[in-house]
Amino acid sequence: MSKPGLDFDSDRVHLIDEINGSYFFRGNEPLIGNEKNRRFAYAELIAKMNERLEQEGHEKITSDSFELIDISLLNSAADEFDLRIERKFFEENPNKGQFIHWPLYGITEIVPANERLRTVGKVSLDLLYPTFLLLRTLTKIDVNKVSKHNKTIHKEVKKLHKMLHSSTENAVNTKKKVFYVHCNAGCDRTGEFIAAYRMTMNLTSCSDATDKNINECGRPQNYYSINGTYWYCWYLRSIGSEVLCDCPEKP
Repeated sequence: MSKPGLDFDSDRVHLIDEINGSYFFRGNEPLIGNEKNRRFAYAELIAKMNERLEQEGHEKITSDSFELIDISLLNSAADEFDLRIERKFFEENPNKGQFIHWPLYGITEIVPANERLRTVGKVSLDLLYPTFLLLRTLTKIDVNKVSKHNKTIHKEVKKLHKMLHSSTENAVNTKKKVFYVHCNAGCDRTGEFIAAYRMTMNLTSCSDATDKNINECGRPQNYYSINGTYWYCWYLRSIGSEVLCDCPEKP
């Protein structure tokens, strides 16, 4: 049984995109409290969103003008305790919005997105040939996982952007949508997803996307998610994107 994750940190809530009054935010786990009284920090989250909107000159949201689309990147293996609380909140409060679960594991990018490092590793491991054969096999498996991982993120990024656009179509008498994407800390898995969104939809360069993550989270992404961001950038290039992959590492 997993344990509660980090409490909601309002400083990690940032506006990523806006289309005709519908908003897309990033942040960390929107829950507060210990195991017995842990709850969805709805009021605290909306208050911080409105603070960010006011800072950037956008119209604030009111309780009757929007619905919250909570997109969680948590995974059942490590975060089931908090996932159950999020799901339950929207089951009990369907008028406030809906819960979407897009698990992002963030641990498949073990192979560095740097061919030079892999070459150096091969030379050193040739002295231990049996070990090298094993690691070469694991590397092949992991690269296949990275490819699948990138395709999944690309599909979800495109789907989110489409939902953000469609939420404003013929919206005369319907509520605006406010999308909130988060993991636990709001830095690593969230950072990887937000960087993917910016590189895909805005052609933000890899280095600018990672710099924005540091500014918004307050620290760099961890090894796995930053490596995943590098891999994703080169995945975009492989399918014809003009994004600039000026990452410190490249495959």
